[in-house]
Amino acid sequence: MRSLSMSALACTALLSLNALAADTGNPEQSTELADGALHCPAATTQTLTDASTRLVLKALVDPLHASDRASMFEQYLAAPVTAPNSARQVATSHARLVLAAEHIRAARYDQARQVLAQVDLASTVAVDAALLMAESWRLQGDDQRAQAWLMRVAQRYSSDPRALEGLLLSAQDLAASGKVREAWALYNLINDKVLANVEQVSTMRSMQEELVQQLLNTRLDESRAVGTQVIKEILHAEEQSTLSSMRDIIEAKQQLACLERQGNALKDDAWDESIMSAQVTSFQTMLETEARLNARQLESLQAELASASALEKGLIEEEIVSLRAHMKSLERRLAELHTEQASLPASSLSRTRQLQQKIAETEQRLHQNQVAIRSELDNAIAALQTRYRELAAETQLARAELMQLLAANH
Repeated sequence: MRSLSMSALACTALLSLNALAADTGNPEQSTELADGALHCPAATTQTLTDASTRLVLKALVDPLHASDRASMFEQYLAAPVTAPNSARQVATSHARLVLAAEHIRAARYDQARQVLAQVDLASTVAVDAALLMAESWRLQGDDQRAQAWLMRVAQRYSSDPRALEGLLLSAQDLAASGKVREAWALYNLINDKVLANVEQVSTMRSMQEELVQQLLNTRLDESRAVGTQVIKEILHAEEQSTLSSMRDIIEAKQQLACLERQGNALKDDAWDESIMSAQVTSFQTMLETEARLNARQLESLQAELASASALEKGLIEEEIVSLRAHMKSLERRLAELHTEQASLPASSLSRTRQLQQKIAETEQRLHQNQVAIRSELDNAIAALQTRYRELAAETQLARAELMQLLAANH
């Protein structure tokens, strides 16, 4: 049954995301430049779930004994929800669907319908739930209510091929039971809806950017929009790479935003660094100039000392001693400035280059995943278009056979 494979897909994806979430401490998942000044924490799309939800997701993917699984789902659904999240919503809706299917297999039709009635109409399993509801009435022998549900699901979810396929089966049953007028009306309704869907799907190739944004930014639900069916076609593909590409795109965008913030901070650091460097350089230049002047004065005093009188020599020698002490002080201060200059932060230019390289790598990663998703979109559009056309052909063939039957009877 298609709904069970869909459950496995959704739950496997959630379990794999949770496994990745447990590894967020991996240093390879962060952006940090050599000096540690620039750091972007690991971007993540994972949502950690509670233990009971993880057990339910695992049971949906890898079924236990039917009775054990049904009991687990009943307890899970009866428990109060303290912290609702996307993982719990998926687990809850799929658990209700599978539990209802178990009730139908055991001919507990009323219990099945009570469970199905709680499925959110916007849930991704809403069509499956409505089709199970119709099937429960059909198996109980109430064809009128079964057809009413098929009509309801086809009207509300007219872009979903499964809803229209269910309605086509109902029309064929009506034709087989001799209810020609009702069958003819249904065939016309199905044909109109399918052709409208084919026309909408034909315009999808020019709307790839909008579909990518819908895929990344909105909650996937059941709706009349053909775009939603295109996205579901991608997510339900056998060779699944889209979830990985989606995650990489979201994380790359988060990382680019962080790198942009770090770039702005780096500009401020560069300004502060230039001020500090200018201050040190200016003071160093002033001291070096003073040292040169003192050296010249010392040479002049030593020259005067050779021809000075005894009285003058005493004064000049005192001045020379004082000048030499001052020069030692200047040399010590210049040495301190050299040490201070060496301890200044690494050049902002080198850090800017590292940042630009990381931005380029992230943008390349973003581009590659966007190309991959567009390719998946092309494949999904083609697959959905083929499915609609096959449904249209089947409907038109059934309608033609009905016309031949009418002609033969007249």
